[in-house]
Amino acid sequence: MKKLSFFIFVSIVLASKVYSQYCTPSFTNICTTALAADYVHNFSTTGGDVNISNLNTGCSGNAGNYIYYSTLKTAALPGTTINLSVSNQANTWSDGFAIWVDWNQDQAFDATELVWNSGVTGNGTVFTGFFVVPNNAKPGITRMRVLDRFNVIPSTPDVCATGMDYGECEDYNFEVLSAAPPPQFIVPPIANYAYDEGIDTVWVN
Repeated sequence: MKKLSFFIFVSIVLASKVYSQYCTPSFTNICTTALAADYVHNFSTTGGDVNISNLNTGCSGNAGNYIYYSTLKTAALPGTTINLSVSNQANTWSDGFAIWVDWNQDQAFDATELVWNSGVTGNGTVFTGFFVVPNNAKPGITRMRVLDRFNVIPSTPDVCATGMDYGECEDYNFEVLSAAPPPQFIVPPIANYAYDEGIDTVWVN
């Protein structure tokens, strides 16, 4: 009976990990209103094998000002430098930005996965920066999160926060590519030679 209970417990734990989902941050003020233009208006990357160009998007209009662009991705090998550009809609409000990538694919964003922030807030300012794909990043498709907050530079507690006032969250895919294996060189076997001195003949086996 104890073994059965342990088996059921382990199965529940494993199932919860397999079917867990990314958290969804939310904002209380809908960013489509004229006085709440605090959203990710432009986001793009360069430097990867595949890059994102998501421009002039305005606000998603979704509940909580959250959207997952499941068809857009950046793809790159470990060690690659990814350049980025992000801005809000120019208005009377100043916003800050931060970006996370779930490098270990555990469906959570921790402090070590905060890859960039704007450092200051800006009104229509085009912020540029870069981050490097870690050498130990797990190969495969994972999630990249871009967060905009009114008059705040987002930090790790914000990545899953609910009830924030003004801003928007955009999620994208990020594919960590596997490095190609080194070429295999096949060395042909060395022939055996025999020399017959009497008739000046070389035999090759």
